[in-house]
Amino acid sequence: MLAVAVAEALEAIGFPREERTFHPHITVARLRAPERVSIGVDVPAMRFSVDRVTLYESRLGRVPQYEALATFPFRRDGVRHA
Repeated sequence: MLAVAVAEALEAIGFPREERTFHPHITVARLRAPERVSIGVDVPAMRFSVDRVTLYESRLGRVPQYEALATFPFRRDGVRHA
C-alpha cells in the first residue's frame, strides 16, 4: 500500500511515524477567502476503489476543524445508493 511505503520511507530518514489511522482523501481546494482559483496540475492516472465520497468543510486555525457536510455511498457495482 502506498501509505505504508511512504510512512516507512519517511521514518527511515528521521520523521516520526504517524500515530493516527490513515484515511485517504483528496483536498480539492483550501482558501482563506473566496477567490478565483486556477489549478494547472498534471495528476498521473491511477486505479483505486471507492466505496463512498464524503464532502467536508474545513475551518483553518491553530487547530483545523472539519465538518462532514454530506456522504455519498456507493454499492459494490459502483452505482450510488438511493
